Amino acid sequence: GEEEVRRVLGSVRGVGDKTIDVLLAFSGFPVVPVDTHVRRVAKRLGLAKGSSYREVRESLHKVFRERSRLEAHLLLIKLGREICTAREPKCGECPLSKLCPSSRALRGG
Repeated sequence: GEEEVRRVLGSVRGVGDKTIDVLLAFSGFPVVPVDTHVRRVAKRLGLAKGSSYREVRESLHKVFRERSRLEAHLLLIKLGREICTAREPKCGECPLSKLCPSSRALRGG
């Protein structure tokens, strides 16, 4: 199961939570791996509490149903790479801008 995979892979030097979560997610386990794009988008949208990897992941697990987590992961990455970029987010192009606290703050509303 998931915990056994985490235990075994976690014992390998250089393999951390993100790598384990990516392997689990693409193996059919209901996990949202958190990379820099996922973290940024989740924080800007107000979906993630805390700032540690595990806090962000657990927040996203509460937001997304198990069967939707891999798709959510992939879409958050795409949004973060193309629209919700680190330095100059394109809030005007974002399909979630009306729901986004960060977009409202950037627009002054």
